[in-house]
Amino acid sequence: MLNNVDTNRIIEGCRKGETYWQKQLYDCFAPRLYAICKRYAVSTSMADDILMDSFVQIFQSIGQYTGKGAFEGWLRSIVVHKALLYLKRYNRQGATSLSEEPADPTTPLEQQLALKEALEAGLAKVPINNRTAFNLVEVEGYTIKEASRLLDIPESTVKTRLYRAKEKLQQFLQTAGYL
Repeated sequence: MLNNVDTNRIIEGCRKGETYWQKQLYDCFAPRLYAICKRYAVSTSMADDILMDSFVQIFQSIGQYTGKGAFEGWLRSIVVHKALLYLKRYNRQGATSLSEEPADPTTPLEQQLALKEALEAGLAKVPINNRTAFNLVEVEGYTIKEASRLLDIPESTVKTRLYRAKEKLQQFLQTAGYL
């Protein structure tokens, strides 16, 4: 984890367009930001594209970061917004989500990993609009009101999508034997 001095050096180097500092920024934050991409994306290639486009935007707009609020929060908001743009495009194309099967657990650690995989697989089966509401509220910590603004839909629709996502996830976990 970076301290404030290291983060400030990276930010200043990136503002100057220095590739060394851009690589440092990428190396430090890409794994955490990629996890966000994977929660929203319907495929690994979409997650890769979201991450790449997010970093392009980060490098182009880093001069706009004012220092108010956490830098990682600023980065995360760019990734979430980029993911939402991808999902809007994806929804317009009328595609369906991909899914995968959970692993067979044999030890406590493997059971935890299998549960994590089952949750991811279950979320992959949730329709994309419902999954997006779930990710924003339950994973990213946005309020219903904030998610409503980000998605440009009424709060009641966010609540409905969130409920449906939880219901679908619960059904999947019950079928898979986790509940």
